Amino acid sequence: MKPLKGPMITLESLKEDLRNLGVCEGMTLIVHSSLSKLGWVCGGAAVVCRALMEIVTNQGTIIMPTQTAGNSDPAHWVAPPAPEDWWESIREHMPPYESTYTPTMGMGVVPELFRTLPRVVRSEHPTWSFAAWGKDADEIVANHTIDIGFGPNSPLDQLLAKRGYVLHLGSTLDTTTFWHRAEYECNVATTTYACAMIEDGTRVWKTFSHIEVDAEPFVAMGEKWKKEVDCVSGLIGKGECYLFPVQPAHEFAVSYLQSLYGCK
Repeated sequence: MKPLKGPMITLESLKEDLRNLGVCEGMTLIVHSSLSKLGWVCGGAAVVCRALMEIVTNQGTIIMPTQTAGNSDPAHWVAPPAPEDWWESIREHMPPYESTYTPTMGMGVVPELFRTLPRVVRSEHPTWSFAAWGKDADEIVANHTIDIGFGPNSPLDQLLAKRGYVLHLGSTLDTTTFWHRAEYECNVATTTYACAMIEDGTRVWKTFSHIEVDAEPFVAMGEKWKKEVDCVSGLIGKGECYLFPVQPAHEFAVSYLQSLYGCK
């Protein structure tokens, strides 16, 4: 068996690196992470969560995306696609979203652990939920209904109103969920979504219209942001990490997407 590969990261070394990057007490912070890109973290995802909480403290707020992309219409699945003769059965049997029980999907081990920790609360959107801990956690996740998505009155909108920050720990900039907020300023066409959820105590398969969210432009947008805007970056272990305020990131994303989509 191959030996563990470093660099080794401990709770104290991680806290020091986070502080050097600019993370501090009282911040409102949305965190994206790829634990494997950092190196070997002694204690794993639990140490990442603890380091963030000990630095930000309960005078600030930590937010993580806890999305469940699999709770969606199988007709739209592409990675991997679902056989068409399964679609109706999936719609009939998909478990409804429950904020306490439903696991994240494709978010990584850090947010999956984070959502289960004491005093962490999670929003009720059945596909695009967020979890939060700290001073404004309840306010940030409140009333996150399917019609809100990533737009006005969503947790991302709360993050913007509070002039928060985005932190990437080993994750790439194209995974910046916050940039979806800008799509709501661009007259993006609507499309039909569906999910399993609970209404009035009963499991239902819910179909709803919403703007078509699309992360595909975020790869090029992330590269442009990194080159043209003052984005604090640094290594934690072997992972490239970024910290930046949401206000200029939102203005940049709105301008970029409006130019891309030809709208004002």
